[in-house]
Amino acid sequence: MKKRVVSLFVVFWVLLAGPIAEAKSGVYWRYFQDTYASLKCLRGDNGLILDKVVISHKSPGQACPIARSFAETSPTNIGFDLLTHAAADQMGYQRGFARKTIDRILAVLSFLEYEKTSGLFFNRYSATGVPRPTQLDISSVDNLHLALALWTISRQFPGTVRAGKAKSLLARMDFSGFYRPKTGLLAGDLVHAWSYSFFGSESRSIYAVGWALGLIRDPHFLDKAFAHLKSEVFCQVVRSKPHPILKVWDGGAFQLLLPQTLISESSYSAQLAKMFRNYGEYILAEGQRLGLSVPAAYSASGAGVDGVSCGSDVYCYNGKAGSPALVPSQNGDLTEPQMNAQWDAVFTPHAAILAAQMDPPKFTASLYRSERLSTDGFALYERGLGWMDGYRVKSPYRHSVIPVLLSLDQEMIALSLANIFSPNGRGPSAQALFSDAGVKTRLTEFYRRVDAELLTSCEAP
Repeated sequence: MKKRVVSLFVVFWVLLAGPIAEAKSGVYWRYFQDTYASLKCLRGDNGLILDKVVISHKSPGQACPIARSFAETSPTNIGFDLLTHAAADQMGYQRGFARKTIDRILAVLSFLEYEKTSGLFFNRYSATGVPRPTQLDISSVDNLHLALALWTISRQFPGTVRAGKAKSLLARMDFSGFYRPKTGLLAGDLVHAWSYSFFGSESRSIYAVGWALGLIRDPHFLDKAFAHLKSEVFCQVVRSKPHPILKVWDGGAFQLLLPQTLISESSYSAQLAKMFRNYGEYILAEGQRLGLSVPAAYSASGAGVDGVSCGSDVYCYNGKAGSPALVPSQNGDLTEPQMNAQWDAVFTPHAAILAAQMDPPKFTASLYRSERLSTDGFALYERGLGWMDGYRVKSPYRHSVIPVLLSLDQEMIALSLANIFSPNGRGPSAQALFSDAGVKTRLTEFYRRVDAELLTSCEAP
């Protein structure tokens, strides 16, 4: 009997490990290794992750070719940094380094200044020198991302000092100030009055995870929220059949697929799973239709690095970027000529890899070709650094690489790849959520309501 149990375990392990081994032998595993290595170049001297760096050509023996760094960070950057190292640990990759880095980040968080009443973190902190707040707004989404990371660490390392520190930090965080009891909606921050009422955004994580983790305690929360949340759906017609895709605020891939990366929404919502797959097919088909050398994968990027659309600060970050067809009617910015011209001007590698989660083989060839794109000998993909922030596909800067390493890009790429390598498609945070019976039940109820009440229409393109 014992031999039979062992044999069944071996068979089970082979069935699970097979896809991982196959993935690790291809380009995606190389992408993870180089992306993970890039985080060392993005690490500030106080242990926090830098928001971004503009880089120069690599020289022999120069591991981190930084021309200019941006020595600030956010709770989202910090949370995704923690999750990226949790992903490395989950995969058994540089496990000792990953755990040591997690411990260092938690140590910094333990003495980081925070808002005393709510226990929440400020929007921006210095990532070099003594870590101090540099922007005193308090973002609900930023804090939610960090809270999810802390909860994941506490679940992934049970019974450790590491888990205890994460639990202590999370227990201090009070999200009630964001909640609007009359509408069930959640505010963007503690200062301004606007709330997140549009479901098509990365901010939908605050509803799903906030409910699942008990950060929102109103028992009528779902009824109220779903009475006020709105959504729109784009209908791509393929061979005379509708292929719906959820519209997202700027039409950007990270707004569509970041919650999938963190939560594995496709595990709970059949409609979203279909829409995510449709998006992947859409951007591949659009790239071919437009004659691009890359998928039509657009998302927020550092497009202002060459001075376009960003005023006097050429290093500013352009969030108005995405697929115009996926922008909802509520967003009037798309009608502004100057903004419109830049909306779909930059291919962002993180967008393609976010989409690749749903069907990795479909994207392998196009990503492999994209690696070789370059400007003046500087490639879109660099060994030891991974993917640059973007590649322009429209004039006047067409065929130019945006030479920026953005920590959010690198973290989203790494976490997407972690989902690809996972036998069940769930990286560290998604697996932690799924493994908790109570949390899984609440997420199941949340996405049942999404399918029933929000994703019911399909507009003609």
